[in-house]
Amino acid sequence: MELREDRKLQIHQSFLLIAVVMIIFLAVQVVGMFFLMDNLYLYQAISEILGLAIPVLAFLLITKRAKDNIHIRRVSIKNTLTISAIIALFIPVSMLLATFNMWITEHTIGLTAGLEDSIMIDNFPDYIKSILVLALVPAVCEEIAFRTAFMSGLERLGKTSCFIFVSLFFSLAHMIPEKLFSTFALSILLCYFLYRTGSVISSFIGHFVNNLIAITITYIATILPSATSSGDVSEFYGISEYGLSFIVWGALTLVVWPLIIILIKKLRKNTEHTRLNISKQAKMDANAMSAFLPALAVYVILLSIIVLTNLFTNV
Repeated sequence: MELREDRKLQIHQSFLLIAVVMIIFLAVQVVGMFFLMDNLYLYQAISEILGLAIPVLAFLLITKRAKDNIHIRRVSIKNTLTISAIIALFIPVSMLLATFNMWITEHTIGLTAGLEDSIMIDNFPDYIKSILVLALVPAVCEEIAFRTAFMSGLERLGKTSCFIFVSLFFSLAHMIPEKLFSTFALSILLCYFLYRTGSVISSFIGHFVNNLIAITITYIATILPSATSSGDVSEFYGISEYGLSFIVWGALTLVVWPLIIILIKKLRKNTEHTRLNISKQAKMDANAMSAFLPALAVYVILLSIIVLTNLFTNV
């Protein structure tokens, strides 16, 4: 009889799947550009569903490995609220990382524009559509990809290496240079939620709440008239906008960080009986490296194309 552990993906299989799915995702996006660019909401939804979720689910179902590579169980209301609170409090930390990331990017390769920059959320119907398409769909589809099959095989490397590798590819997959740091940090949290609760539903929740907060902030900032811009404030105090952002988000981070630690400890206490048994079973051997390097190359090449395109268009 084949043991359940043997039905889990191997390390090299997860890396290969990461590369193949990313190529499929890119292909879906390219095709979508010819047919769906007049409807960015539909373009985003189709790209996520056909490019990420369906390829991973199809692979797991065809190979009959879904049960052994998808951690899923009910998440209690108490843990749902705790996870949501952690994500909400983590926003200032994420913004501090994003500010630092943007400062580096702007002074090296220049800022790039993501899909969310092309979608205007200036009325309530668009706000609701954005919640569904830009918050819910990515939360479900990206978690199906990155924290099921992708993560399952990498669990053999132990918690730390698994979380780092998954988060590396998760941040690169978003292909937004100025958001690499904040996306990486968010992914570490989502991996931790799954590990503690033993359920991908917890990472769905965390991912969705993060996206929902970001969209809500964007919507409110769009519809409410601002009497004073950040530029006016920074000019008044004689500091740069980045300097002002560092001060504001840094101060808020100092305030919320102890609360985040308290909530994480509470989550740990509530999940002692549900946490996954992720122990180091293998190292990055020749097979793993031979799959990791091509996978990394795919992601880095795609990100480099965006960076070079941005550099040439800004010349």
